[in-house]
Amino acid sequence: MNKKYRWPIIIGLLIVALLAFNFLNFHAARSSTNSDFSLGTGHTGETLPPNMANGFTLSYQVTGSARLNEPLQQALQAELSALPNVIDAEPIPAGDSTAQVNPLVRVEVSQTDYLWTPFYARSTVTAVVFFASDGEISWLPGEALVFETSPAIKAEGEFRLADSSWGLIAKPAYAHHLSQELAKSIAAGLQSDAFTLSASQ
Repeated sequence: MNKKYRWPIIIGLLIVALLAFNFLNFHAARSSTNSDFSLGTGHTGETLPPNMANGFTLSYQVTGSARLNEPLQQALQAELSALPNVIDAEPIPAGDSTAQVNPLVRVEVSQTDYLWTPFYARSTVTAVVFFASDGEISWLPGEALVFETSPAIKAEGEFRLADSSWGLIAKPAYAHHLSQELAKSIAAGLQSDAFTLSASQ
């Protein structure tokens, strides 16, 4: 190779590699991921709400993180629609505050500690999750749950994720990895603590 062109070619290849790791969905890494949550639930009535009794469409909304909003919305679509008794999961635009007919889950990503390189990445993610069987989520975190219909189920809680990953991992792929792990935790927590009447009693 002509020495005159060696460095421009090397620099060009490095730029291409950097662009690839920033925009391609490439993941060949090992991850250590821990998740936990605390979810408070309340209900009125002795039966499941009619719109949750025999297979229902679940609306959901994601806000708070430009980095995770889109991949988390996609991950929640898969995880929530796979839950028992949920026949479909329907995304609601982040800015839409219209009251929903379907049961509604709102996920607000409130905090992220994020470090990414092509060979190592680590993050902690915190999300506040709200659920209302009547589709009406108007209370603030920590406020007492108010029920205007019966039977009804409402829930509020915090989901936390801590991850470290080693290997070759592109930035979009890492966002998808975090979103998938968080979505799994949210779906499992809602199913065990909010979507069954026995869990909220």
